[in-house]
Amino acid sequence: MRVLVVSANSILISQLTAVFDSGEDKVLSADSARKANQIFTADPDIHVVVLEVAGKSAGSLQFLREFKSDRRRSMIPVVAVGRELDTETVKAFVELHIDDIAALPLDKDHFRSRAQKLCEERRPTILVVDDEPAIRELLEEELKWERFRILTATSADEAIALVADTRVDLVVSDVAMPGKSGHDLLTFLKKNHPHLPVIIITGFSDREMLKKLMALGADGFFTKPFHNNELITTVHRVMAMRRTVDAKPTTS
Repeated sequence: MRVLVVSANSILISQLTAVFDSGEDKVLSADSARKANQIFTADPDIHVVVLEVAGKSAGSLQFLREFKSDRRRSMIPVVAVGRELDTETVKAFVELHIDDIAALPLDKDHFRSRAQKLCEERRPTILVVDDEPAIRELLEEELKWERFRILTATSADEAIALVADTRVDLVVSDVAMPGKSGHDLLTFLKKNHPHLPVIIITGFSDREMLKKLMALGADGFFTKPFHNNELITTVHRVMAMRRTVDAKPTTS
């Protein structure tokens, strides 16, 4: 995990560095909202934010309010930590949709596992499927800046295996690939994982082809060469549709 600690407290930063001392972890720190924003601008791979709550916490609340209002950053879990957190402070953070609150001192193993679980639950995972390395890398790079977790596959068979073993929230797949095509992948996914949204990339804008894709259950599509705005808009639209469906109450 890449962890950003927003705090001017050097002791807390040292404690959190000790918590995340795994070889897979990296702790970055910012002593102000301005520096935190600079880090986010430069680094697409921040997985979780640990925000210190001190005093009346007005600064922390303002940071959280702005953070959660940003489309990209809102997917990144934020954990508030502090000493002697009173009911009023906790309520204020809950109302701003804080993802977790922990009292200091922290239990090392328990806190890291909580942060890890939040990362897995809060950050949507997109599987990019394309046999062309340049296209695959371009899609991965653009979607990382939107703060999605990205998996990649070079074929439909590889994608099917990943979906079977890993939580995936959205699939973005090319149509023309060696072996099983994007059509075959779409058909398989809609039969075996009907609630998993799929966006298809085509190399041409043939209306009959697009109608066929929609009939097979494609949730969206765009054509190559594509503009980054088209990609991002389509992905967010499909993800928003999924959240709307997931939020609907089930009837017995």
